[in-house]
Amino acid sequence: MTTKDQQLAFAKGFGVIPSIQSAPTTSPSSRTTQPFVNRVKYACGVVRAPGITDVLTDVNAQLEGLNNTDPKTILDSVQENLTAEMGS
Repeated sequence: MTTKDQQLAFAKGFGVIPSIQSAPTTSPSSRTTQPFVNRVKYACGVVRAPGITDVLTDVNAQLEGLNNTDPKTILDSVQENLTAEMGS
């Protein structure tokens, strides 16, 4: 799943960005993915902080009900929970 050829097949089939840097970012879907590819260098991983796993688990659970929930409600909850965990 992590070979260049496989990543390019995923990009073509699903319109995703290849997850390895050695795979070229030009593909049939590059017109829609190129803006994302251009910003990959600014990407960062998940924040590592005490309690963050619980917050992310809660976010994922809330997102599963997104079609029946106001997105602002979820975002407000995330903001409140993150603020509480980060202590500010």
